[in-house]
Order: sequence, then C-alpha cells, then structure tokens
Amino acid sequence: MPEVIRYENPGIQIFIKSGHQFLDKVRSFLATAVRENKIQQERARDYFREILHIILFYGQINLPKVEPEEILQESNRQLSARYPDIFEMCRTHIPKRPPFTVLLDAIVDIVRTRHEDDVLQCLLLEINDMEVPNDAKQSNSNLLSRAIFTEEK
Repeated sequence: MPEVIRYENPGIQIFIKSGHQFLDKVRSFLATAVRENKIQQERARDYFREILHIILFYGQINLPKVEPEEILQESNRQLSARYPDIFEMCRTHIPKRPPFTVLLDAIVDIVRTRHEDDVLQCLLLEINDMEVPNDAKQSNSNLLSRAIFTEEK
C-alpha cells in the first residue's frame, strides 16, 4: 500500500518527471552534438555521466527516496549496463555541482564560446520544451526541480 501512495504524491511525480525529462533532453542534446562533430564522444559521455550521477543522487536523498529505476523508467536497463559505477556512486558520493551547471559547461564546450548571448540562446533552445511546474508550492516540494531549474546557494 505505501508504494501506491508514493505515486499519488505530486512532489514525487514531479521529481520523477523532471529527472527523466532532464536526462532525456541532455542525452539527446549531447548525442546530436557528437553526431555533428561539435564535441568528442568521450567528453559528451563525461558530461552525461556527471548529470546522471547528480540526478540519481538527488533521488537517494529525496524524502521519500526515489530509486534510479523510478526516474529512468524504460531506459534503466540500458543505462545501468553502460554506467554501473554511477548506480553505485549515487548512493555513496556527493555531487560537486548541480546538473544545470554541468549542462551549461557542456553548452559552452559545444558552442565554443563563453559569449553570454550564444550560450543563452543554445540553452533556451534545449530547455524551452521542458515542462516545469508553475505551482511554486509543488515545485518547492521537491529537490530535483529546484536544483535543475534554479541555482540555489
């Protein structure tokens, strides 16, 4: 019975949706950049690994805890086979920075400039179609939405 209640919790639903959506968007963005020779595959993989670790870590410290397979859904098997160390690290290692900062670094690497307008334009193209909860009460109730879409200090 408690598992059913977990999924009825809007905060958990937003957390899972935000995490899954952010990872899918980043993976697609990085894969496109690799195909277009804008970034080397190993560098793109490093960015994705770091973001994956961060989001899975947030699931581990969320109340209630959200397991990686809940965030990743159908892509869980593929990612856990490709990055088994990340699935262990998310339980034991604290991330060094928020996922949005890693994405910004990747964008700077890909657009090959630190010019604010160019970076912002690329960033907006990537996150514009992500659904972010409008209800401040709901978005503040989960750590992932705050960490991804705001830079709290």
